[in-house]
Amino acid sequence: MVKYKLLKYEAGEIAHIENIIKGEVKTVSSRKLVNNRETITSTKENKKALKNTKPQKQKNH
Repeated sequence: MVKYKLLKYEAGEIAHIENIIKGEVKTVSSRKLVNNRETITSTKENKKALKNTKPQKQKNH
């Protein structure tokens, strides 16, 4: 068995420290945020095709 005495923590070894008083209760909560992003791209050719497929207004005689 090897015994050692910790002299110090190196950078990156500790992520977070919180002090809690005797008798205090610590609760932890977390939430997950989901982001969806939709990108629509169009070209001149697509715009021309859409114009050609739109219904035409009927002229009254």
